[in-house]
Amino acid sequence: ELKEGLQINQMVNSNQSNYVFNAVISGKKKVRGINCWVVDAKIRRENKSMYNSMDVVMYLSDDDQHVPVLIHAKTKVGPVKLVLKGL
Repeated sequence: ELKEGLQINQMVNSNQSNYVFNAVISGKKKVRGINCWVVDAKIRRENKSMYNSMDVVMYLSDDDQHVPVLIHAKTKVGPVKLVLKGL
């Protein structure tokens, strides 16, 4: 169950590379008419410099499915924005 202040710390493996995922639920916000949880996260390669990291803000629907409605990521090559289509 999501709640404000909840911290999530998880190791993730992708393509034989390990990543550290650290996030906190920072509150709620309405996005495109949908009540969402705001998740502030930092993702970085394990044992690598901060150059190998990205800041991410995810807006997850405030329902049982926690659908990602909007994602903003600051990567080393520039900003990325992902928007759920069909709303």
